[in-house]
Formats: sequence, C-alpha cells, structure tokens
Amino acid sequence: MSEEYIEDEVSRAFRKGTIFEASDEDLNRYLKWLASHPVQNDLIRHAQVIKAQTINTIKTDRYIRKASRTNTFHTWVIITLSVFAISFTFSAGWTTAESYNLMKEQGEDSTALTKKLIKLQQEEIQLLKKRLPVVKEK
Repeated sequence: MSEEYIEDEVSRAFRKGTIFEASDEDLNRYLKWLASHPVQNDLIRHAQVIKAQTINTIKTDRYIRKASRTNTFHTWVIITLSVFAISFTFSAGWTTAESYNLMKEQGEDSTALTKKLIKLQQEEIQLLKKRLPVVKEK
C-alpha cells in the first residue's frame, strides 16, 4: 500500500468524519503512518500531530468502554455469587439453629429418660433388698 494512498485515506476519514467508525486495525495503520511519515511543512506537521492525538483519543475511548463493559459484567457476577453465598450462609445458620434446638430437645428427653431409669433401678434395688434374706457374717 503506497504512502500517498494512506495519506489520502487518513485525510478522507477525517474530512468525512468516518474516522470515528474506523476499525482498530485501520486506526493502528493510520497511527503508524502518521508517526513514521516525515513532514517538512510545519502547518501540515501540526495537523498530523492533531490527527494522531485524535486517533489515540478514539482508541483510548474504545478501550475504556470495553473495560467498563467487562467490569460491569464482572460486577454482576460478583453480586450474584455474593447473593448466593449470603443465602447459603443464612440457610446453614438456620439449619444449625434447628439442629441445635433438636439436639437440645432430645437432650432434655434423654435426661428425663435417664432420671426415670435411675429411679426404676433404685426401686428395683429396694425390692431386692426386701425379698433377699439377710445373711449374717460370722
């Protein structure tokens, strides 16, 4: 591709305003040409510097928009995962509380059962003492 063609293409893109819709590949090609093409005339050199700055601004804007979309997506992923984590935490806490209450209820029942068992054993011992003959030691 000849330099005259690129120079005409860059000028046409700026003149028609299509520079804002140019692909990243075209913008890179324009920048490469603007940065490497020697200019003897100061008025034209300033115009090319301004064109290069404009292209860099367009590229920066596109990069920031892409980064913003990516950040927005990742933000929603993190929010969604956080909501799931919080719901699982509450679920686990509720399950733990229910398990504790169940264990506590069962603990009270087992204590009552243990007391009943001890009472029955004491009554059995009393009955055995009454029925067994007393043996005297010599």
